[in-house]
Amino acid sequence: MNKPLIILLSLIVCVLSGACATPELYKKPVPVSFPMNKPSFKEEVSSFLITNDQQQIVIIGKNNHYIFPIYNDLRAILTWNGRSKIMATNLHFVISKDNKINGYYSLITRDRSTLTLADKAFLDDHNFKVSGSKDLIFSGRLTKGTVYSAGKFKMPASQSFSQPYSLNISYDYATAGAIAGSHVANAGAVAERVLLTPLALAADGAIVVGAIVASPIILLFLSQIGPMH
Repeated sequence: MNKPLIILLSLIVCVLSGACATPELYKKPVPVSFPMNKPSFKEEVSSFLITNDQQQIVIIGKNNHYIFPIYNDLRAILTWNGRSKIMATNLHFVISKDNKINGYYSLITRDRSTLTLADKAFLDDHNFKVSGSKDLIFSGRLTKGTVYSAGKFKMPASQSFSQPYSLNISYDYATAGAIAGSHVANAGAVAERVLLTPLALAADGAIVVGAIVASPIILLFLSQIGPMH
């Protein structure tokens, strides 16, 4: 067999086996931390960030990071100077194939009696509705997010919640091509490896997402035992 043919066959084997994939393609994939044989699990969330360009939000979990683009209504609420008067609750994320994730959440007023006329006008403009308990509530979605492995990244305690919030996460087996409750046999269904987080801690202590600084958002979360932040 001549040398050019040997090289050609070697390249074909390399491509088919995936051995020629460059490090940049997956940025050092790591074993997924999700339990592959369970339809749902809980993640302990320790911090909630927004990038300084107000284009992304980052949910910091114990094992994984969840990054979503921000849409107009949520951007306005998260940057509202009265956001200490609302709490987040009922967070639930759904993972589909390729480690893409969508989320559901509710925002509820802490004490409606403390709201000024300007507060009520703002909340009304941003689709808060009166609930059965007479509180104002907003139900929203996070879409087109991505799951990343936390790897060795450690969130500074000064930028973390006083206690973690328990986040419910489940799998969308319909889009993942698997049956709920069964082992995920199809490697292309729910990815078995995830990218390492793009978050890094700068020398000055700032959190950066890629090249963009991200800052903690002061937002109360309503847990089963009461408000927390």
